[in-house]
Amino acid sequence: MRLYLIILIFLLPNVVMAGTGLNLVSDCEQAEKLWAGKAGIKEKGVSCSSLIKGVLVTMVMTANSSDKETAYRMGLCNPINHGKFIPLEQAILVVNKYLRDNPKELQKQDFVLVMVALKESFSCPKP
Repeated sequence: MRLYLIILIFLLPNVVMAGTGLNLVSDCEQAEKLWAGKAGIKEKGVSCSSLIKGVLVTMVMTANSSDKETAYRMGLCNPINHGKFIPLEQAILVVNKYLRDNPKELQKQDFVLVMVALKESFSCPKP
């Protein structure tokens, strides 16, 4: 019995957190609708917004608290207000555009797609 409990503890986070671009497309379409003031499925919109916000904050903080090389490789920079956060609504639009433009990538994990999409639009200057 203890063995099953231990296995469940190790597997549960992977099951709960596993998501692909296929789920992300649907969730982020709803987020875009909600940000535009249209009717949408709130749970899906919040799921997309939360994922993007988490990745966004992590990558901006990486850029602002690292050396220039690390910031270039792993961080995000606001091209208009250096050192400031990128607006969530703008990030959602960027991610949605990336997902629409790259349908062959949708089998990848959702957070990886968010990172790639944001990095393409908000990369930090090369050192």
